[in-house]
Amino acid sequence: MRKRVVIPIAVAAVVIIAVTVTLSVVLTRKKDNSESTSPSGMLSTPESTTTTTKRISAATVRTTTTTTTLARITTTPARTTTTTTPARITTTTTPDRTTTTSTDAVATDTATTTSISITEIGTAPVVTDINGDNYDDIIVSNVIGNSIAVFMNMGGGVFSNETVYSTTVAPGSLIVDDINNDQYLDIIIVDSFNNEVELHLGEADGGFSSGQIVSIRSRPNDVIVATVLNSNNKEMIVIYDNHNVTDIYYSSGMSTFSNYTTFLTGDDTLRIQAVDITNDAKVDLVITHTTGTIGVLVNNGDDTFTYETLFKASITPRDFQVADMNNDGQPDMIYTDYSDGYYILYNRGYGSRPQELWYSVNAKINSFNVTDMNNDNRLDIILVHSDDRTVGIEYNQGNERFVYQPIQLQLLSLNDSTPIARATAVDIDNDRNKELIVMSDKEIIIYSLKCQ
Repeated sequence: MRKRVVIPIAVAAVVIIAVTVTLSVVLTRKKDNSESTSPSGMLSTPESTTTTTKRISAATVRTTTTTTTLARITTTPARTTTTTTPARITTTTTPDRTTTTSTDAVATDTATTTSISITEIGTAPVVTDINGDNYDDIIVSNVIGNSIAVFMNMGGGVFSNETVYSTTVAPGSLIVDDINNDQYLDIIIVDSFNNEVELHLGEADGGFSSGQIVSIRSRPNDVIVATVLNSNNKEMIVIYDNHNVTDIYYSSGMSTFSNYTTFLTGDDTLRIQAVDITNDAKVDLVITHTTGTIGVLVNNGDDTFTYETLFKASITPRDFQVADMNNDGQPDMIYTDYSDGYYILYNRGYGSRPQELWYSVNAKINSFNVTDMNNDNRLDIILVHSDDRTVGIEYNQGNERFVYQPIQLQLLSLNDSTPIARATAVDIDNDRNKELIVMSDKEIIIYSLKCQ
């Protein structure tokens, strides 16, 4: 009888345990549902946020090198690695001054490279068609060797061996222009240490004559060539570090730049540009000072000039150019003090207050050049950075906005510590695409970019 009693008790115990577990699960689910239900009885949903991120490609160029025999030119086919980063553009506006930061690229540039070796250490290259064959050639001054080197464009991106012309002065900078109206380009070499300018007149075969020396005042800061007098000839205009004048040298008879006239411009002048700032069809002279003042020698039309102060810049404009950056027909001013950005002083019309905008690029600027890189009829800015081997392109988006693209350069014959001096861009091979030309020490690198 005992066995028959024990078995039902065990079964009952199992049933009780199962019922208890089932009730526990049901109660737990009910509790969870009650916690996730809003007071109105509707299921609550976390507040949602939608973020739209614009992604823009930036290219890193890697190259392998094959060597051709002509002109010691190294041609590098491009292998391109593309990375994608989100675009971040921040704009802060204040009265008469705007700070704009742009950090990412608008296009992927694929580059092939050509390397041209230079015998001596060179300065910034001048790229222009010397012999009239519709191909741009390259001229470089050799500071240590007292010479200039000319590389003739043979077509197809190939350049001749350098032709070297000895100079009497130490060539610090070069100007190439037809200064005597004979249809041949001439070379003007500025020696800032010895206060001399050397002229090499162009010849019919594309060569240059021996030098003619023109003495100038001490410590010249900037020299340009332009037509500002009524003779319709080219004049050489010089400003100085320690003189409060601007000298305009003009030619008389067969003597080039044998006379000069002087105009007061104030102390500590830095840079000068020739441009019609007053919209009266007469070329004026815009001058920057170490104090940050930007002034202008207004052309009176009778071979006299009157100096006026235009604007007090926020920095010292150590590198300075004038160009119409927003296509409004007014010449604007671009300048930097070699910091991590640059200013554009937008011209709102002569007599109206200009607007100064700061553009940050987060890398120190050694020099810059203005040109339309991608043939969209808007001027872009090529920036050379002093703290690495990088050139950046500020692509003009219109409406006074730019988007920045860095290009990591590979200078084939130099060590990693060699700085880049300057960069410019021209259509070397007449394919309607501009090549980026970079100068660094004893090497010129030509990058064939495909700008979108």
